[in-house]
Amino acid sequence: METLVQEMSRKGLSPNTTSYNLLLAAKIKLQDLQGAEKICLKMITPNRTTYNILLNGFLKGCRTLADKHIANVWMERLIASGITPNMRTFKSVIDGLSEQVNYHARMNETEDMKAIVQSISDLHKITIQLGHKLDTEMVNTLLKCYTAANDIDNIEKIMGMLALPEKKTGCGNCGCGKNTTAVQTDDDISQIKISPDTYTFNILIKYYLSNANTDQAFQIYDTMVSMKLDPDTVTYGSFILYYASRGEIEESLKYFDVMQRKGIPTNNYIYNILLASSIKYSEHAHLITPHLNSMLAAGATLDTVSQNTLLSKQAAHNRESLDTSFESFLDSLDQHFYTANDNGMNPAPTTRTYNTLLQASGRFYKANCEKYNMTLDSIIKSLDTSNIRPDIITFALGVRNASYQDAGIKPNTFIFSHLIYGYTLTGKLDKAQDILKSMSLPPYNMIPNAINYAPLIKAYVESAEYQKAHSLFREMLDKNITADLVIYTILAEAFLKYPSRDRGKRAIELLESIEKAGIPMDAASLTLLANAYGIDAASKMESAEWYLGQESDLPKRLEGHTAKLNSIYNELKERQWLDSHAVFVLLSAHVRMKNLGAAWTLWNDCLPQKLLHRPHYDTLITGLSADKTWYPLAKMTFKDMVREERLRPVAYTFDTMIWSAHAMDDCETVEELWYSPFRRDSQSDKPFVLLLPG
Repeated sequence: METLVQEMSRKGLSPNTTSYNLLLAAKIKLQDLQGAEKICLKMITPNRTTYNILLNGFLKGCRTLADKHIANVWMERLIASGITPNMRTFKSVIDGLSEQVNYHARMNETEDMKAIVQSISDLHKITIQLGHKLDTEMVNTLLKCYTAANDIDNIEKIMGMLALPEKKTGCGNCGCGKNTTAVQTDDDISQIKISPDTYTFNILIKYYLSNANTDQAFQIYDTMVSMKLDPDTVTYGSFILYYASRGEIEESLKYFDVMQRKGIPTNNYIYNILLASSIKYSEHAHLITPHLNSMLAAGATLDTVSQNTLLSKQAAHNRESLDTSFESFLDSLDQHFYTANDNGMNPAPTTRTYNTLLQASGRFYKANCEKYNMTLDSIIKSLDTSNIRPDIITFALGVRNASYQDAGIKPNTFIFSHLIYGYTLTGKLDKAQDILKSMSLPPYNMIPNAINYAPLIKAYVESAEYQKAHSLFREMLDKNITADLVIYTILAEAFLKYPSRDRGKRAIELLESIEKAGIPMDAASLTLLANAYGIDAASKMESAEWYLGQESDLPKRLEGHTAKLNSIYNELKERQWLDSHAVFVLLSAHVRMKNLGAAWTLWNDCLPQKLLHRPHYDTLITGLSADKTWYPLAKMTFKDMVREERLRPVAYTFDTMIWSAHAMDDCETVEELWYSPFRRDSQSDKPFVLLLPG
């Protein structure tokens, strides 16, 4: 697509907005957000579709507060462009934010989740203020967000907007679909705003069941039926999952039977629920198996989740003899891998499937029986692994199984560390925790070291489970396991990457405990500490309680931070560890703190050392240009940039300077910057499309 656009330019044809929008959508699908921005900057007349594509991409792809800020900027530019956001735009934005709410809910990132829920509520209010009428689709999107966040107040508000009848009768204790009646009064009819659909009720049923509120779930089900909306596969799937997860298999199968009587199709999701239940609750397997067989007979196919579940069954220690278990294992492979794949019924094994196979075969390798070993080796070699990309778990399990084949050889700490790391990468933190605990127990009896603890602690930090991270770190220290500098640095960096208000403070506490532990700091840890102080200062300044609008008092209130940054700079300089990255971090920290005098001193000290590049200039200009006193120096620094080829200012630099000149009523400089010969794209030789609205 990019080649076609270039070919158009060579032939003298200008790509229109539609062409750019298609290329923009492709970049978004590739999650190349920076590439998407570059394409947008080339567009002369972006339209509503352009902004919708960008907003959708940024919101669904963002994982940090910085990405969220970018999305907010695009919304502001959309409004500033004169294109009034329509309902489709708001749906796109709110739908993207809802995805983020679900993500933060899964990761237990409560503060971030609440912040995004508040953003969604604000956007909802804006739609009303602009005169947009909510429809069923928007209501469903809002419900999806609020139920994920367990926001009861907002859920009730949305339900108050629905055209729900007043319930008079109904069984109220099952989802069997028996006759229920509902009556609407004239007052109810006059207040009807939005008609719910099946999806609306499915969201609510799933929410109430996930909170074990069966009475409310049944009431919602009865209301759904009374409004002549037919329950579908998703509806019954929610009830089947609820009862199956509680071990109430007979009750779960009642809903499955109702589905079959009503002719409602099943799917792989329901099949996998019942399959997992037949393994977890083996005493009820005789009740579940006929239903599984009937689904297969009706044309259902196994997916990778089904395959992995079946293999996991073989990994479990059950009451069968080892020989019986081994035969069952071979039968399962033959039925669900070889025969099924030969018939083209099932997908080829994935990396996870292959890893599950290695995990399941471990108990047989451990028996150190030649019959088992030869058969398993033959099976694994015969598998088509051409499309499988081995990961760290693949290698760790392979090494573990190989060690089982040699008598007296046990997995060492290296293998355990890779297993722990692999499980944290796949999000299985409980499994990683189990492995960490089991390695110190018989038959392994190994003392974990810092390398075993580090990946799990880091994973807890990135999941915002700070209490678990600190508990595990304290556990490590209580066992007299010494953490090295690399581990401290990794953990501190993880704290800083997580977008929480106190991330700087947490990183500072961790990094400064290094010296207390008797470990000398290096260039990387010192640079990271400087970054932590800068972030912590910025966080304090953003806090209304701390700031209280007393800008003139800032230098005094941040004296401790400034002194620490100066101390770090001096140490880096004395040890000859000062590099461009360290200077950038220190400079950015001073600019964040609005400590422009310190920033200028640092700048002039580093200038002769050739450590300054374009990002350093942009950072300094950002700070200087926002202050009336320092604005002339910002202009001087900008002129220094245009004199040297490697420092030539980019669109961001021009944006910053033009906006600042405008704020300072320096119209002459605005005009000079606008017509500057350096405001040109090196590839197209055309002036930059600036980011400023209007």
